[in-house]
Amino acid sequence: MSEIENLHLGAHEGGYDNPDDAVYGAETTPEGKISKGLELWASIGIGIGKSLDDFREELRRTRINLQKNTPVNYMGIAAGVYPASGNLILNLGSPDAGTFWEVRHITIGGNDVNVVAAGTAGVYVSGTTVQSGGILSNRDYTGYLPNVAYYGTHQFVVANQEWLLVVIFGGTPGQQYAANAHLEIFPDATAQGQTKAVE
Repeated sequence: MSEIENLHLGAHEGGYDNPDDAVYGAETTPEGKISKGLELWASIGIGIGKSLDDFREELRRTRINLQKNTPVNYMGIAAGVYPASGNLILNLGSPDAGTFWEVRHITIGGNDVNVVAAGTAGVYVSGTTVQSGGILSNRDYTGYLPNVAYYGTHQFVVANQEWLLVVIFGGTPGQQYAANAHLEIFPDATAQGQTKAVE
């Protein structure tokens, strides 16, 4: 007599090695196949869910980087009357802490483009608002007014704690002069540590 017969096990009970097979069925039985199918379906679902979570996180980081790295357009303007002695300094401003400027264009002249203004002009990036810093701080120059200049990407940068100045030389005392600059403002993180104010 066999061991199964000795134990009075019927054919419907089976001689399972794995105790779980008695509950879920062996892999070769219909119950076992269903169980394995459910496990596979659950595994695929978990994998898809994780992939979707990873995709959402990547999309979130992309949106943050896009917001952070998209420049803000800003217009710096200044005007003043040429003094009886000395030169006229027009201060176009300084970037806020944690940001830098890329200058796209500068216009310098009298009240308008049709006003001929005597003198020349220098464009400077200076550590102070009261002096240009001379040739070491000079970024551009024009021998006539009015004048418009355009600059390319990362060609003309103004860092935090620096001032964008236009200095009029040889102007007419009592005449009004003006300057404006189209600026793009970037967070310092965009440059990945490449911008720094020279002390």
